[in-house]
Amino acid sequence: MLILHPTDLSEAAQTAGRAAAYLSKAWRAPLVVLHVVHLPGVSAGTAAMNLRPSIEELERRRQRLDAQAQELKKLGAEVRVEMLEGLPDEVVAQRADDEQVGLLVIGATGDRRRVAFGLGSTAMRLIKSSPAPTLVVREDQSLASWARGERPLRVAVGLDPSRPARIALDWLGSWTAAGALDVVALHVYDPETVAGVSAIAEKEHFLREDLERRLGAQQRLPSARARLVAGSGRVTPHLLDACASEQADLLVVGTHRYSTFDRILRGSTSLELVAATTRNVVTVPIRPGIELTRTIPKKVERVLVPLDFSDASRRALPWACSLAAHGGQLQLVHICTPIEGELPTEMVKRAQDDLAAIDPGAWGRSDLHVRSEVVLANNVASEIVRLSAEWEADLICMASHGRTGLSRMLMGSTTQGVLRRADRPVVAVPAH
Repeated sequence: MLILHPTDLSEAAQTAGRAAAYLSKAWRAPLVVLHVVHLPGVSAGTAAMNLRPSIEELERRRQRLDAQAQELKKLGAEVRVEMLEGLPDEVVAQRADDEQVGLLVIGATGDRRRVAFGLGSTAMRLIKSSPAPTLVVREDQSLASWARGERPLRVAVGLDPSRPARIALDWLGSWTAAGALDVVALHVYDPETVAGVSAIAEKEHFLREDLERRLGAQQRLPSARARLVAGSGRVTPHLLDACASEQADLLVVGTHRYSTFDRILRGSTSLELVAATTRNVVTVPIRPGIELTRTIPKKVERVLVPLDFSDASRRALPWACSLAAHGGQLQLVHICTPIEGELPTEMVKRAQDDLAAIDPGAWGRSDLHVRSEVVLANNVASEIVRLSAEWEADLICMASHGRTGLSRMLMGSTTQGVLRRADRPVVAVPAH
């Protein structure tokens, strides 16, 4: 594995360089220290891009780069240096791709601070573009102690049912070859989406079992712990609070690599964490070489059926029963959206009774197990997609209400929203 450390020769970059050297020594991996020569304030696509630093300035930077490399060699790293010209984030991302870099180690700041939509700094740009896992360094002493074998590295990993989270957990397992890890997997869930104390307890039991199963499948992390974190709203502050209570040295998260438009609509937890945390953090991207397709199931064992109890939505039930394999699971969910003048508890109780009354035996499928839940949420389509991942449904079976024209424009189409967002097959049953 090759470690790439881009440096702007700043104090923050020197801290990151030492961290890269400790990792290089622990992994016995070569370290490339790269300095990209760039005139501060010069933007891409402008005439000023043709301007080059003076020969004297280039020589001064070369001397500083060589001096930094010598310091890193004293820490036991196998170091080579490179100096290139261009925009730092673009050059670094290209070099990381060309060299098939295993880890990119960067400081938390850089010259290019302001970019669109408030996402700033070279670090942020690299997280969005680098093909390699990216370690943003705030301090190096914890990595130094770990590399010397003085203590385990305390690692918190954000774990949910998404592909990036699973990839991040698998990638973290490779660190055990270099030293001992004390790993805690954190999953943030919103108890406000579940009504009733018994329902919350059941939800927590299910989530904890699911987390422990995921950790158990990762053989290189046998002592990893699972921890549920209750919190509503944005995930970031709850993850940061949990990291603080765990005294984590390192936070590891997967990144979805959303497009700019999707990032505006959905937000980016990984970018928020990098910006807000005072700890070292690694973002692990989905790389082109990683198999992203879901394993084709030998049989459809779990079918998620969203219901609003209209006649149209109930049309999905016989189809779902016919699609599920013998002994499979019918996953029924009703998503309550608050209605003015009506208490959510009344809505929830009514929905729970309606779900409990559904019997697959009515369609000749008494062999099916039924799991049901009533959830409080405003965005129905997003919640269906989230639950399909959380419950690991093999497919989603739902009915389309068949709205057209103005009613569709005003009320939207939940089925279309699910079709756009879902990462698993969706069977859409027509209303008529």
